[in-house]
Amino acid sequence: MKLDVSRLDHLRRLHRDRKAAFQAANDDRLEQRDKVLNLERERQRIEHNFGPREAKGIAEIDDKIADAKAELSAMTDRENELAAASSTAGATFQKALEYAQAEGLDLPDDLRPRAFGSAARGEQEVATWGE
Repeated sequence: MKLDVSRLDHLRRLHRDRKAAFQAANDDRLEQRDKVLNLERERQRIEHNFGPREAKGIAEIDDKIADAKAELSAMTDRENELAAASSTAGATFQKALEYAQAEGLDLPDDLRPRAFGSAARGEQEVATWGE
């Protein structure tokens, strides 16, 4: 029985693309978290060094912190959505691959699962010293 490889390949690409989108969102969220932490440190520094004399500067930083936290919250929600989509796409691809294997369908090498430690595509066995 011959398999329509394009469907499996489409599922694999969909999973890969959604996983990449999730990872990019994760990176963005981590950068935003660092921005919030830096703003909070800056606020503490101003408050410690200048106290009530710099109330205007502290108020401005507080506004920036509030905005950054709101943005961080939105980024976290988006990251969670992308994680769920990536997980669903990965599970769908895995189920389709398992079905294809159970049916004994011919899988191309790039879709065939490899055992741990097996050579990657295109690699050839290296001769040993004794030969």
